Amino acid sequence: MIKRIVLNVFLFLFLTFQVYSADNVLKIIIEGNNIVSDATIISKIKIRAGHIYKSNIINQDIKNLYATGFFETVEVEKQENSEGITAVFKVKEKPILKKLTIKGNKKIKTKMLMAKVIKETLPSYVSGKVKAKVIDVKHGVFLDEYALKQTQQKIEDFYKLKGYSGVNVSYTVEYIENKNEVKVVFSIDEGRVVKVRSVEVIGNKFVSKNKIRKLIKVRKAWLFNRGVFKEDVLSDDIKRLTDYYKSKGFSDVVVDIDTEYKTRGVYISVTINEGKRYFIGVISVEGNKNVDIEDINQVIKVKDGDIFSKQVIYEIASRIRGIYIDRGYIFSQVEPFSFLSDDTGKINIDFRVIENEIAYIEEINIKGNTKTKDKVIRRELKVYPGDKFDGKKIRRSKERLENLGFFEEIRFGTDPGEAPNNVDLVVDVKEAKTGYFSFGGGY
Repeated sequence: MIKRIVLNVFLFLFLTFQVYSADNVLKIIIEGNNIVSDATIISKIKIRAGHIYKSNIINQDIKNLYATGFFETVEVEKQENSEGITAVFKVKEKPILKKLTIKGNKKIKTKMLMAKVIKETLPSYVSGKVKAKVIDVKHGVFLDEYALKQTQQKIEDFYKLKGYSGVNVSYTVEYIENKNEVKVVFSIDEGRVVKVRSVEVIGNKFVSKNKIRKLIKVRKAWLFNRGVFKEDVLSDDIKRLTDYYKSKGFSDVVVDIDTEYKTRGVYISVTINEGKRYFIGVISVEGNKNVDIEDINQVIKVKDGDIFSKQVIYEIASRIRGIYIDRGYIFSQVEPFSFLSDDTGKINIDFRVIENEIAYIEEINIKGNTKTKDKVIRRELKVYPGDKFDGKKIRRSKERLENLGFFEEIRFGTDPGEAPNNVDLVVDVKEAKTGYFSFGGGY
């Protein structure tokens, strides 16, 4: 009986060892790399000699190698024999960029494109030098198609900002014979500057045409104004007009701008559907238990019959919450709800308050100071660990720190504390780059 048990155990261990050996990675071979070293590739993968061969690990290793941006293709060949597995990583490196040229640009210099666009989109490619429209390229940089497409789009965008709405930018990749190297040429068809020949305003009743023309930035070309057409300015104009109308109570306003391109330039039509004008009706507050309604009413500052503006209403909600923060209720919430009254046709406003609990300061953490000692900052603070959070004292503390003249920026924030309803106060400073630190007496 004992002999049979021993024999079974031996067979189990033998078979387990055989299976383990057969699934083990004996070695890893790298093929196809000429520039990227074996050591670099090995550092990017998780599989190792002696590890069990697992397909999910191999798949992740392939993704990791693609993520380096060095390779066009990555494949893994699994070679099996009785002793184990050899994992062969077969890679094809991307070509090296040897030359970058811009042609077709006449109105905007290559140096300008280099400074404003290419240094941003291809920072790892270029050194900053330009000679005869050829941009000096750093040694040994792999081609990145995504970065080239991004550069193409950015060059077009830059031209359009300058008024060249009809610009067209393309690029070609030229392979150098018998080498894994390429030359890239960006070709620019600048087109011409498109000028605004007329701006027509249609549908306005409440706001005059003169006022609308002053609000928008698109201008008709004439003796003292070039009137260059820029699409991004047009988008801003739509938002600016919409916001203005909404501030005057026209919450449903719709602004459309149509452009018609002709030989002489672009003709613009601004069509406004003003909609109905709304006014404020009944104003109510609910949920306030620890703050008197009289205190809240002091910051509302609108009344029945005033022009309704969502922006104003949200500003009021923020001021109400400011009252609560000053009293330690930093977890409070104030949500404004608007309802159209069928009886009056006005917008009733209900500010709903969730007060939550008072917060207490657990710790005060100072960040960003390298020259100024913590104690110099702490002695200007009007709050201390264990205090109830007090918005007024926080603002006073910031004023005192600003008066020192040591800092360019001062920000107060909070992190969760260890205990419920406790917070750590974070004082984050950016020290000024001046020579008068020695006058602080705390260095």
